[in-house]
Amino acid sequence: MKGIQMLCRGALLVLCAIQAVPVGAQTAPWPSKPVRLIVGYPPGGGTDLTARLVADRLSPALGQPIIVENRPGAGSNIAGELVAKSAPDGYTLFASAGAMSTNPSLYPNMAFDPIKDFAPVIGLALLPNVIAVNAALPVNSLQELIAYAKANPATAACASSSVGSTGHLSCELFNLQTGTRLLHVPYKGSAGAAAAVMAGQVPVLFDQIPAPLPHIRSGRIRAIVLTGPKRNANLPDVPTTDESGLPGFHANTWVAVFAPAGTAGAIVARLNAEIDRILQAADLQQRFNSMGMEAIGGTPENLSQLLAADTAKWARVIKAAGVKLE
Repeated sequence: MKGIQMLCRGALLVLCAIQAVPVGAQTAPWPSKPVRLIVGYPPGGGTDLTARLVADRLSPALGQPIIVENRPGAGSNIAGELVAKSAPDGYTLFASAGAMSTNPSLYPNMAFDPIKDFAPVIGLALLPNVIAVNAALPVNSLQELIAYAKANPATAACASSSVGSTGHLSCELFNLQTGTRLLHVPYKGSAGAAAAVMAGQVPVLFDQIPAPLPHIRSGRIRAIVLTGPKRNANLPDVPTTDESGLPGFHANTWVAVFAPAGTAGAIVARLNAEIDRILQAADLQQRFNSMGMEAIGGTPENLSQLLAADTAKWARVIKAAGVKLE
């Protein structure tokens, strides 16, 4: 009898303890603590700068610090795996670049699936590539570049920031669509690629606009064509591939935010709405434009479609060109 009384007394204490916990503590509204925004590249690059510009404005909107954390390595796969395997509670997000669409074909043993293991939130910025040439090369248009490449198969080559970069894949896509055979010459970063073209070591450059922009403005490199669907404010006189007789040749990279798969729809919707509002601010768009980028915005479905389309496109290019990481 005494044992039963003690058991009942213990049960009563547990019940009282449960009742003493405030309701808000059981279902704390999101976000109730800092949010981590993981970047798969070192500080200072385009993805990092974009993430920080948005994070600075998102923090007051959510009422919590947004901590940008750099986890570079393996083409951003280290950061991607970290986020993919994080709790889907809205407190760990991924600021990813377009490598999300190319890595599945470049890394055969990835520890996560970019499409299945993430919930798309919103696209942040689009970075169109520019095709440029050494200033002394007698090439002033896309059609002249195609003619030059076909007439000089032994020396025609394209420089990019690395094997598997969007510049490299843009060059391979160019070869496939034009019937040319530009030899790819990879460098360790955009600065090295631009320097090689300025020095005349490689005649053609495929890269994102921000890196070669100062050299284009100085006249040491001549921009021939943009690979985005529309002209860029930094290079208003440079036509697009659509305008230059190569319709449908679009080779861009982008920065976007993803959450782990399974994140509550309400959290994704809140993030999307707040970030989309931030991206519509005129001063932020001007800052993006000064960096050679364009704000994207839109819905999670828009980002999902972009990821799926680019993944399929680059898979075809990588397979056809036989691109492999060394």
